[in-house]
Amino acid sequence: MTRRILLLTVLVISGGLLSFRASAHGFLVRAVPNDRAVLERSPARVQYWFSESLEPAFSSLTVRTPSGEVIAEGGSDPDNTALLSATLPPNLPDGAYIADLRLAFASDGHVIAETRVFFVGAEVAGVGSGVETGVNVIEAVWRALTAIGLIVSFGAAGLYAWVLRPAWGSAAHPAGALPPRVMNRLTLILAVGLGLTIIVQIAALLQQAVTFFGVDFGLVLSQSLWGVVRSSTFFGQVWTARMLVVMLCAVMIAAAFINRRSQPELTRPMWSAAVWGLALALGSLSVVSHAPGSRAAAWAAVINDWAHLLTIALWVGGLIALVAVLPAALRPLDRESARKALLAALRRFSPLAAACLFIVVATGVFSASLWVRPASLVASSYGLSLLVKIALVAALIGVGALHHAALNPQRFERWAGWVDRLGGWRHTLRIEAAFGVLALAGAGWLTATPVPVPPDALIAVAPLTAEQTVDGLTVSLSISPGGPGINTYDATVTRGGVPVTGARVTIQAASPERDMRAPWSAFEPLDNGGYATVNADIDRDGVWWTLIDVTTPDGETARAAFTFDVTSDATIEAAIPLNPAQAGALVLAIAALIAALRPVWRALHRRLDLSPQAVTLVIVTLIGSGAALLAGYAFIAAENERYLDTVNPPPQIVNPTLPDAGSLGRGAVLFDSACAGWIPDSPGWEALTARLDRTRDEELFVFTRDGFRGLPPCATLTDAQRWDVVNYARFVLRTG
Repeated sequence: MTRRILLLTVLVISGGLLSFRASAHGFLVRAVPNDRAVLERSPARVQYWFSESLEPAFSSLTVRTPSGEVIAEGGSDPDNTALLSATLPPNLPDGAYIADLRLAFASDGHVIAETRVFFVGAEVAGVGSGVETGVNVIEAVWRALTAIGLIVSFGAAGLYAWVLRPAWGSAAHPAGALPPRVMNRLTLILAVGLGLTIIVQIAALLQQAVTFFGVDFGLVLSQSLWGVVRSSTFFGQVWTARMLVVMLCAVMIAAAFINRRSQPELTRPMWSAAVWGLALALGSLSVVSHAPGSRAAAWAAVINDWAHLLTIALWVGGLIALVAVLPAALRPLDRESARKALLAALRRFSPLAAACLFIVVATGVFSASLWVRPASLVASSYGLSLLVKIALVAALIGVGALHHAALNPQRFERWAGWVDRLGGWRHTLRIEAAFGVLALAGAGWLTATPVPVPPDALIAVAPLTAEQTVDGLTVSLSISPGGPGINTYDATVTRGGVPVTGARVTIQAASPERDMRAPWSAFEPLDNGGYATVNADIDRDGVWWTLIDVTTPDGETARAAFTFDVTSDATIEAAIPLNPAQAGALVLAIAALIAALRPVWRALHRRLDLSPQAVTLVIVTLIGSGAALLAGYAFIAAENERYLDTVNPPPQIVNPTLPDAGSLGRGAVLFDSACAGWIPDSPGWEALTARLDRTRDEELFVFTRDGFRGLPPCATLTDAQRWDVVNYARFVLRTG
């Protein structure tokens, strides 16, 4: 009857899991242009920012027409691997354009396809966009089997170190302090777990190569494409480290087994070393899970996921190993001796499992809070998978609670007899272990299931755009995404509608309110006559001037200048702060870890001097140290602010005149007539040229009024005229 119930449970859960659909793994956080955007003119490029870094070699972007004609191809940006972009041909005709994105996320190796659409001129009916859906069943299987293999292996090693050796250990057995039949069974369990892990990981690498390259297994094997994935991707690098650790653990356990008679003293240290090695192997699973893709406290998410895996391994893996060990351990014993031995082991295992349970629940709550909101629990495949896992863990906890009650009949008299009613300890332990295996399979499936996309992940904000015609040259500029931080600058230079190629185009961003300007940087010419560059010069909200100097191949120079009101709406944040619910869940996880380490605290407590004098001294020292640290931090922060104010104080005179072509033209006329003594090769001119980059506009204003190192004051000018002279003087001093 029990087997039928468990089989039915497996079938129902498997059918439910296989019916789940996916939405995305990493997710899109900004698109330029936005999906289904209608543009008046064709953009210079398309750009898509994601919540996680991409594998550059396996991520691509293709832009095509609805008929299938490919008009542009692109890939991951070398300066920002979370950005996928492609440069478009100039002057695209009106119509619909489809961007096909192939996304290989670096954190977990997931590959998905996504389609975005934009229109030039007017919207075209019948052209759609979307995201590839569906869980990769093969991936889900190998992730589940890997988790089972490593967790059972760690559980067996931990069971030996913290349960069986303390409960059954005897000096009569020099090889590991346990009877040979028990050590042999533990070695077999560990060998099966490590062997399963190695075999499944080989299959995982092949499957990942199939996914990355989009080819079949035969081609992956014949052309050794798996080697490319192993050496050139983050997934492959972590895979290599994991395999080395797992094989090292296998070698240590094999060495302990082979030398159990000749060198029995090696058994215990080899098994202890295996515990630490398998802990690292479990940590490698956290490094390529959903956790590193968290935008909120990714470091905490990875550590939390590792703690979650370790405690699951101690609890569930240890339980599975215990069930597998008991037949060999208890078979030669009489009924009473077997009962005592079983109870001795369970009294060691039960408190350990209870401590692990609290940590599993607390860390699970924090992990879930990073991805799932209450509304998405039943509205996403990840939420449904999580509910299935919770149900399995709840069943596991229920059977474990019966065992705990049976171990403490005086406290749980009402429930203490249920173990006997269900067939006895060995039978109910098998049931609990079966639920443990199902829970591990559910956990593995969950790691292959896409996380739900937050409803506020993709914010549609138009990039900053402007166009200006100067001396027959039309300069169009687009700043994407158009907020503080890293931006892409796309410029097109045309004359009479014809692209100007081979020009030297430079750009400078300036904040007039702070009288600060970034260094001039050069655009990179593109194949289609456009120009592009990337920088983080815009570093805060406010009014910014963007100056572009264009020098054509025939030596003509023109200045286009734009004013942009930059807000934080378009900022793409690689990391976001924890919200109150997530912060509370993290505190709960930390508290559970601290509570679970009570035996360590108690051992430390026994060694400490807790006399009133010593405690008072410690408290005073801690308070004093904390106060000193806070005071030092405040002092350093104040000194930094004071230093910044000293080096770059707010200007007393703010330049109100945009240094565009009009201002430069007016300034040139005034400069020639009013600043006759300002000539090249003079000492003052050379000195001012040398310090131009660190000279602010208000200083130039004063220099034109009062003179500078042999440069005489300019003639009487109004403030507006003098600012035109300042703008021109900065231009001519820079260009010569």
